[in-house]
Amino acid sequence: PYTENSFVEQLDELITKLSIHPPIYLVGFSLGGNIACHFALRFANKIKKICLISPTTGNHLPKALKIFQIPILGYILFSIFSEKVMQNGIERIFSNPEEQSVFFIKWNQQMQLKGYKYALFSTYRNILYKKSDYIYKHLANHDFDVYLIWGTGDKIVPFKNSEIIRNSLEKCVFFSI
Repeated sequence: PYTENSFVEQLDELITKLSIHPPIYLVGFSLGGNIACHFALRFANKIKKICLISPTTGNHLPKALKIFQIPILGYILFSIFSEKVMQNGIERIFSNPEEQSVFFIKWNQQMQLKGYKYALFSTYRNILYKKSDYIYKHLANHDFDVYLIWGTGDKIVPFKNSEIIRNSLEKCVFFSI
């Protein structure tokens, strides 16, 4: 399954393969911000500074989507309804119908790749729906600098969620845009 740990291991392997020498500046956007935090907690000695851009908190997803958490049935429902759920979300993000169309062409191409739908489902089930404010509290215990950037008009991870992180990470430098 796709978990925080599997993504952290992949990121560590990538940094090693690319011969990037710690300490590093790590930037994570949305789900990547969540993964960056887990990486920083596990490999604090490898981090110089971390910048989180609208990281996921698990608090922004509709409660109705919790049905995807039900074993077996969750995956069946995800397989049937994920396109419609994604379409509703994309219509909120892209006001231009042409941009929506381009996104869905690419989305449909990816959905044809073997294992892609399961990877999305597994990531959703094991990471996205988990409340993650605890990781930000643990991040506050480390010596590296933490920067937090959030758009006030963010339609994916609402700006109000920045409070969750700011309350947990009192020493972060916060920029709203």
